[in-house]
Amino acid sequence: KTNLPTKESFLAEAAKVAKETDSLTLVEVPGLNEICAQLPADRAQALLQNIGAVLQNGVKAAGRLSDTSFGALADTSKGPLNFASRIREVLAGSGVKAAPVEEAILTMRGTSLSADQKMLAMRYVVDRFAAGEQILSCGDNLEATFNAMMDETLARLKTLNEELAQGAFTFAFQPIVELKTGDVSHYESLARFNNSDGTQETVKFVEALGLADAFDLAVTMKIIATVEAEPRKDVRYAFNISGHTISTPNSFGLLAGILARKRNLAPRLQIGRASCRER
Repeated sequence: KTNLPTKESFLAEAAKVAKETDSLTLVEVPGLNEICAQLPADRAQALLQNIGAVLQNGVKAAGRLSDTSFGALADTSKGPLNFASRIREVLAGSGVKAAPVEEAILTMRGTSLSADQKMLAMRYVVDRFAAGEQILSCGDNLEATFNAMMDETLARLKTLNEELAQGAFTFAFQPIVELKTGDVSHYESLARFNNSDGTQETVKFVEALGLADAFDLAVTMKIIATVEAEPRKDVRYAFNISGHTISTPNSFGLLAGILARKRNLAPRLQIGRASCRER
């Protein structure tokens, strides 16, 4: 309704055209959904279109990052474009009590990054901003942000590799029940990390960094140990493996080798295809 591109389209265009004199401006309009809900439909539509027009005026790229956050890339060598104050004026002009519109500006100066690196750094910044996190603590330019992101990623990667090697995660066992009889058919084994990031964010990180294969093999080893330790021989367990592991010859070969050595457990194991959400 703002006539602005999506987050991904904006990031792709911004990474492609960004120059050293540009700045990435991120704007948050708290409660925008609630504001629009209180207005008649035509006025709400006009408000969103006017916000979109402000963000597209005099910029190289602009986009809507979430329901309440926006981004714009513009040449700011002659000074900032003051999007926050201009959006407050739009809100006031629509008869809305001005919300505390927030703005963060990240410069491109000194950036020797490739287009792909710019894309990664911008996505990192934009995702954190859209989630309400403070994003300028590591510096006020994209290269400083990229370097901080890389340091953080490598540190997380080192810790995660150690956790996977040690099997430092647990399973939550969800009973799957036969509807006709009410009997438990098997238990779905869902991996759980007890670190500060939590399971969902850790698995997203695993998959984003291409570590799904290592994670799947660690899960397989741990579930085999679980089944072998289970005294009830009629209990069956299911666990999830990513499509990437199945379709990659090396990782699939390792998985098949592990399972072949434990062929006696086959009647007690089921394998499903995992998505991040199902882990």
